[in-house]
Amino acid sequence: MSSCGGTSDEDLQKKVTQKLQQNPQFKEIGATVKDGVVTLSGNCENGDCDSLAAQQVKTVGGIKSIDNQIHKQEKTDLTLRTSVQSVVSKYDGVQADVAAGVVVLRGSIDKKDVNSLMTELQVLKPKKLDNQLAVK
Repeated sequence: MSSCGGTSDEDLQKKVTQKLQQNPQFKEIGATVKDGVVTLSGNCENGDCDSLAAQQVKTVGGIKSIDNQIHKQEKTDLTLRTSVQSVVSKYDGVQADVAAGVVVLRGSIDKKDVNSLMTELQVLKPKKLDNQLAVK
């Protein structure tokens, strides 16, 4: 404990960690406390998760300030990847990779199936479709 009646960094660390652990969305977020300043770090998966974590931590009494170093990972690639895989699984010989919203198609496809595949993938609204398929 500090001599002026404040909460020690160790006690703040425990309280902040408990707050973060209450929300599964914050499972990859860690916190360190030094001189009453909380530094948040780690990863989270949606657009406002970093500010939500900071708001949650602010409810702990005794914190002087918060240094938010949380890295946001867009969930869109995971969602897009899952959707793309369900589409391409209908077409023998077609594989797809997804990164940063870009879908890269590899393998081979029957000429009659190209339009339907591309239409199904466009509905998913990727940033870009990179078609490297060999058409049979």
